[in-house]
Amino acid sequence: MNLAENLIWTAHAGAYGMLILCCIVIAVRHRTASAAQHVIWAGSCGLGILTLNGLLMVIAPDITPADFHILRVLSGPSCVALSALSIRDWLGARQRNRVIDLSVMGITPTCILASVGCLWLPEPYPLLAAGVLAILGILAICGLCLWAALLGDRLAWLAALGAFVFAWVVAGHYGLALGCLYGLKAHMLVAAASAAIALFMSILVWTRSRKKSDALRGTQSSTSDPMTGLDNGITIIKKIIAAQKRLQLRGAKGEVLAVMVFNFEALVRHIGPGGAQELLVRLGARVSREIGLINPVGRYYDRCYIVLLETAVSSEETNHQIALLTEKLSYPMDIMGIHGEDHAIVLNVGVGRASLTHQVDVANVLDRAQRSARTAAYARQPLTENSQPIPFADSASDLENESANGLL
Repeated sequence: MNLAENLIWTAHAGAYGMLILCCIVIAVRHRTASAAQHVIWAGSCGLGILTLNGLLMVIAPDITPADFHILRVLSGPSCVALSALSIRDWLGARQRNRVIDLSVMGITPTCILASVGCLWLPEPYPLLAAGVLAILGILAICGLCLWAALLGDRLAWLAALGAFVFAWVVAGHYGLALGCLYGLKAHMLVAAASAAIALFMSILVWTRSRKKSDALRGTQSSTSDPMTGLDNGITIIKKIIAAQKRLQLRGAKGEVLAVMVFNFEALVRHIGPGGAQELLVRLGARVSREIGLINPVGRYYDRCYIVLLETAVSSEETNHQIALLTEKLSYPMDIMGIHGEDHAIVLNVGVGRASLTHQVDVANVLDRAQRSARTAAYARQPLTENSQPIPFADSASDLENESANGLL
């Protein structure tokens, strides 16, 4: 590269530096494995671009041509492999849909193994094959983002658009590396497009991180419950109705979960109104953290939360999610009592479910989910909406008798 091209790509590196810095800030704030994974992904993208445009040879002139050739072949597919892992967390694929999760996970080993195979091809095919592999991997990620968008994730539309544009940007990088594109204008165009998409990805990563933080902290908005910051009853019902329309288009069905506390009135007598408010806020945060960062969660009324699982794959998977959620919600909470003393609270929680299709009435679905929660709380196991109802105490006095172990 000449001096002008070096200057162009040096300036372009600042955009990926911004992406890396954004991911580092998020990792420092959240201190989670997924946040650290985003840092690795951003760094690998920046290093991969430096390798493809040849700036790495300027920065590290001691690299031999043979080693640089291997790095060039492996860099693109490796970046796509790490991108798949990051997009898996960004989309919440594990909570959203098993098929999406397995599909995204399949991209990573495929890209890595195939890129190693590209090294055995005769010249000049290794770099060309690696470029085709990288572009196909990005388009596969684009397709999965579109799938998630159709399932109701609004940010996924932007991710799909970004992935589609990024595929063209990567094609430009490989065009320059292979000599198909040349000239200062070509370098400027590819560098500008690459910098723009890096900034766009920074915004998406930051936006998703902020939404997750808001969900965990219970940040309020005009459509949220004033106590917990989750969706209020009207908002969650509107989301269920909107999900019915999407389910009709796909010919699929979802699930509505009802999370109910059956010893709430009994506990309020011991912890008072202030403690009850803290209890509801922390319970909502637990539900949101375990199952609601992707799936909408709303507070229907005092002791009932509603969760929308629009992408339920099977009854067994839903039962597994319910079992895990029930276990997490049964962990003790330290709540301050009326006189300032701490109480270790164990909630008598029931998690019920009801199938959601475009044909059923939402009020009927919510009623069946709550009846199922009542039955599950009594039997201490997640049951389906078709389970036979078991009588459960409703009055405050009966609740206290039935749930004497609720306050330790």
